[in-house]
Amino acid sequence: MKRTTRVFVFIGLLPLVYLISLFLLSTIQFNGKPLLRTIVHNPVDAGGWGQSLRRFREIESFKDIDILFLGSSHAYRSFDPRIFARCGFSSFNMGSTSQSPLNSFFLLKKYFKQLNPKLVVSEVFPPALSIDGIASYFDLVTNMPLSREIVEMTLALNNVQALHALIGTAWERRTRPLNAINQRAIPNETYIIGGYCESSLVYNSATEVERDSTITTAEAQIKYLRKIINYTHQHDARIVLMVQPLPREFLKSITNYAAVSRTVADIASESGVVYIDYNTEALFDTRTDFYDSNHLTASGVRQFNTLVIRDLQKFQLLPTRTKSCPE
Repeated sequence: MKRTTRVFVFIGLLPLVYLISLFLLSTIQFNGKPLLRTIVHNPVDAGGWGQSLRRFREIESFKDIDILFLGSSHAYRSFDPRIFARCGFSSFNMGSTSQSPLNSFFLLKKYFKQLNPKLVVSEVFPPALSIDGIASYFDLVTNMPLSREIVEMTLALNNVQALHALIGTAWERRTRPLNAINQRAIPNETYIIGGYCESSLVYNSATEVERDSTITTAEAQIKYLRKIINYTHQHDARIVLMVQPLPREFLKSITNYAAVSRTVADIASESGVVYIDYNTEALFDTRTDFYDSNHLTASGVRQFNTLVIRDLQKFQLLPTRTKSCPE
């Protein structure tokens, strides 16, 4: 009887021991950051690469916009709100580093009512359909205020590292609140109001792609891509799926790119939404329009955004504006 009692007491104390351990690991510093962050392999420091701290701090001042951009770095480095503003359209770029459809969905849930966009542009970088979303989660949980949607994202990931990161961040915020952290300057990059990061790099390493790879789409990412479409429709907004231009060398390194693009096209067709893959035509120059293996230069972004506005108007996805759009 005593042995059974001890077992139950031990089991009952386990959650307390677990929480105390997480607390201690969150307060002990190792190489200038909490030890728990090292243990869960979270490399993200608040206010660092990707400028998510600034972006999600600034987003609070935006509402009732025409266009909302979602996606990975290929969103926040590819859609410049200034170009859309010149044509009379207000926008916000809610892209973030390694953002997958799973991450995008919960961001959409959190900010949709406030931003009230008329059109959602979901940038679908094909490799992002094969990841689990944990890298993006680390960036978001570290740089955003904790919220119900962040907790829901944690549970959707079904990853113990995500749970530990959430608990560790909550403990860390007690002594280091988010509003006490400043966004650091990022080399060769200018943050533009509205969420866009403009690169000053012109060096072209587009031919320096890694060995050939095959994209294996994750079932969860396909599911959440559909959920993004359904959520947008349920809230009386339009949505377009889009793939930014990529260098020919990068495209050739993905052995099944055409098949992945068809998968996205089928999802769009089933849902009655427009899908635009800008890699069906060779419009961009590897030598001048890309600064690395898959990101556009500032001049490439200007060229791309001009095409995007033209196509969105062609498909009648943008609200009517009396302001003429400069060529």
